[in-house]
Amino acid sequence: MSSQSCEICGPKRISRALCNCCQQYLCRDHLQEHDDLLNAQVIPLVDNINQISDRLQQFDINFLFEPIRIQLDQWKQSAFQSIEHIYEQKSNQINQFINKQLKNLREQTEQTQKTIEKLVQQQDATHEQIDNLITKIQNIEKEINILENKSIEVDIHPLILDDSYINFNIEQENDDDNNQLILTPIIQTIVSSSDNCNCVSSNDTYILLNRHSTLYLYDHNLNLIKESNPYSDLSIIDICWSSTINRFLILTNDDVFILNQIKMILEKSNIPSRTNGHWHNITSSSKTLYLTAYKWGTFIYQFNINLFQFEFNRRWQTPLTCNKDQSIDHFIHNNKNELAMIIQNKFNYNKYFQLKNDQTLECIWSYEINQCQMTIHRNRFCLIHQNQWLIINSNQSKLLYFNQNGLFKQIINYDFNQPICAIEIKQNFILVITNHSINLHQLLSNI
Repeated sequence: MSSQSCEICGPKRISRALCNCCQQYLCRDHLQEHDDLLNAQVIPLVDNINQISDRLQQFDINFLFEPIRIQLDQWKQSAFQSIEHIYEQKSNQINQFINKQLKNLREQTEQTQKTIEKLVQQQDATHEQIDNLITKIQNIEKEINILENKSIEVDIHPLILDDSYINFNIEQENDDDNNQLILTPIIQTIVSSSDNCNCVSSNDTYILLNRHSTLYLYDHNLNLIKESNPYSDLSIIDICWSSTINRFLILTNDDVFILNQIKMILEKSNIPSRTNGHWHNITSSSKTLYLTAYKWGTFIYQFNINLFQFEFNRRWQTPLTCNKDQSIDHFIHNNKNELAMIIQNKFNYNKYFQLKNDQTLECIWSYEINQCQMTIHRNRFCLIHQNQWLIINSNQSKLLYFNQNGLFKQIINYDFNQPICAIEIKQNFILVITNHSINLHQLLSNI
């Protein structure tokens, strides 16, 4: 084997070794020199990492947190002030009511006292005057008894807060591809028939559902609060909640009603009754109401909400809503300027899950639902986690999970009767209406 020359010295010197770092044949001197150069580069790294370690040891977390804490304290103080303002306002309201009653009784008493004193001085009272005075005194006593025993009904809504009220603009690791939902066993259930029990809606406090034309108001633990059967022949086909007017909206074949959930009384809205065909779906954003009419080539009607009045704004029709041989099976507004909807074909029953802009109906994404066969019920779905979706596959007793980008992520087998519709009632809790029961579950994520 022939000797290799040092690649730095040339033929003058024979190499002693192959340097593994630079793959060069070097003599002893240059090999040592090369080694010294490499070692010299390590020494600054030691100093550098030691400086970083010192900085981390001296890092003042309070300095970083202080401006955030100030904002949190301001929010807390503002929230307390809002609560205190409402408390004082309602306290003054009830005090004024009671004082008004007392003032009226005192005035009646003083007037009666003066009348009696006058009669005593004059000593010429008649039987009629005495009878009138006795009646007045008895009436005053009766009103005082009523006031003392008066039961004033107070309807106090629980103040429900969750961590979505405060969000930090920080990046968090979230492997969406591996995100799977976990449906817990039934937490609470109500035995029920499927007949006319596919309409449900909720707000921060209550759940409203319809069975056999009767409206049932539950709390989030499925405790029955009130029930009402305003019209025995009323065919309720959909329900939604409007945060703008703080009321549930009830959709029938022909009309939209406003429900006073305190008195459980229905009031017909100013939206004209439908005389040609029937209404089909209702949903609401913070300021706008949307309705669909039951027909192929579905129309969507948009109304602006102004107090308890609904002002017609526009009507969309095919092809913006769907094609002429398609219809909108169900739609929901997500309060993010978007309408989600299931569209089905008239001839081949193909179904599409779409998200559209709520002002232009421009399609943001669309997914053909091969997993969802035609069912005797409308294919319903619900909004979860603010911007994700669960589609109810009644025929196969499955829940289809889609993320915010319209990607199909997971099939959840539902082993608790046949699901018909569902709704998220509070963060991570879902209510599923089945053919035999109403079931409350928790919906968890594995990441």
